[in-house]
Amino acid sequence: MFLRSLLLVGLLGLAVVARADGAAAELAARLAPLAQLSGRFEQTVEGGGGATPARSAGRFSLRRPDQFRWEIIEPDRQLLVAGNGVLWHYDRDLATATRRRFDDAASAPLLLLAADGPALAGAFAVEVLAADRYRIVPRAENAGFREAELTFAATLPATMRITDRLGQAIDIRFLALDQAPLPAGTFDFTPPAGVDVYREDN
Repeated sequence: MFLRSLLLVGLLGLAVVARADGAAAELAARLAPLAQLSGRFEQTVEGGGGATPARSAGRFSLRRPDQFRWEIIEPDRQLLVAGNGVLWHYDRDLATATRRRFDDAASAPLLLLAADGPALAGAFAVEVLAADRYRIVPRAENAGFREAELTFAATLPATMRITDRLGQAIDIRFLALDQAPLPAGTFDFTPPAGVDVYREDN
């Protein structure tokens, strides 16, 4: 599944491509009000070789500049929590928790939603494809994904399509978005008792 590997983007021929620096500034200005955001998501991972696409759903929270919580509720139960340079992946069904180093948004494309202007322009090449649609490509050769395509509905993100380096894509739809303050401890994680813990950040 794409999110597991994530741990370890011309519309009808009329696409408008802006200068990279101006496009990044435009996208950063649209993201700037999103100091924190929470809501639900639905995601579909393309099936390779004619396989049936995998679908899942859950809830998420993020806070600028580098914290996010992504919880898959169905069909399986998984949790990603990032902050302070650390990324936790907790698989409830397998009773395992893995801790990894976490450097920047190029490591996890969901953090694009929380990136500030300098970080966005420095780490990504941005194209404006349409009034509410942006293509984002990491500058680093070892980034965790090949490109992302982000669309807005009014002032809030609506969809994101992430393509990994093997060409597999995941489509995410954001629902019931809320910019209310997040509860204390939203981005804290301590492995539950009895869980096998693996540390890959040494």
